Amino acid sequence: MEPESAFARYVAGPEEEWNLAEAALLIAAEAYPALDVGRTLQWLEAQGRILRQRLAPLFSPAQVIAAVNRLLFDELGFHGNTESYYDPRNSLLNDVIERRTGIPITLALVVMDIGARAGLTVEGVGLPGHFIVRVRGEGWQVLLDPFNRGAELSRYDCEQLMAQALGRPMPLLPHYLEPVAKRAFLMRMLNNLQAVYLQDRQWARVMATIANLFSLRPEPSAAAELYRVRGLVHYELGRLGAAEQDWLHYLTLAPDAPDERLIRDNIAAIRSEPARRN
Repeated sequence: MEPESAFARYVAGPEEEWNLAEAALLIAAEAYPALDVGRTLQWLEAQGRILRQRLAPLFSPAQVIAAVNRLLFDELGFHGNTESYYDPRNSLLNDVIERRTGIPITLALVVMDIGARAGLTVEGVGLPGHFIVRVRGEGWQVLLDPFNRGAELSRYDCEQLMAQALGRPMPLLPHYLEPVAKRAFLMRMLNNLQAVYLQDRQWARVMATIANLFSLRPEPSAAAELYRVRGLVHYELGRLGAAEQDWLHYLTLAPDAPDERLIRDNIAAIRSEPARRN
């Protein structure tokens, strides 16, 4: 059995006590064992103090948003990585901070963390295909797109972002604008990382990412997908017995899966070659 990761130990505690930036850095530390998580958190705290000082004399929503965007995007230079969107470094918070670029969810995390340290209420909003943030004040709220240098978003803008990301028009349903809970945020972040590692055939990192996803105690539908993918990785690595077990778990949790027949055929093929099973 693989040893439990630092991330898994961290999220074993109460969800309300999690700090998303710290959890994200523990994920990154698996790729960078020498990463000083505390030092990066100190940097975020320092930026939060700077923003808090600037917000103190301000009162209008427009002034608050302008101060946030000036620090994060003009001075610190955070921006969306449009040139190498699927670079795994875009999903690792230390790299995002060091390189000042990332994908929507990791840039949103930077805004959320620094904003919270400055005393603002900043919520993650998981639009299908594109992650944004909402900044709330007394009697006001503004949607911002951290991937596009903090651009303010209307409902129409949100629909355009979804259509662009998914390749088809989509109405902005009310629940799309609900704040994303910490567990769901980390699930989405890890799923992005898993997809990149799968694309690059980095099997060891796929397995580590799946282990971290399981540590978040996913719902049955999400767990089923994890078993399916892990079975695929085991199969690619020649661990046929482990692949069979994972695919059996998958079929138990998702008996009506669209690829049910393919998976059953794969299991039958494994069972027909007992000498190759591990």
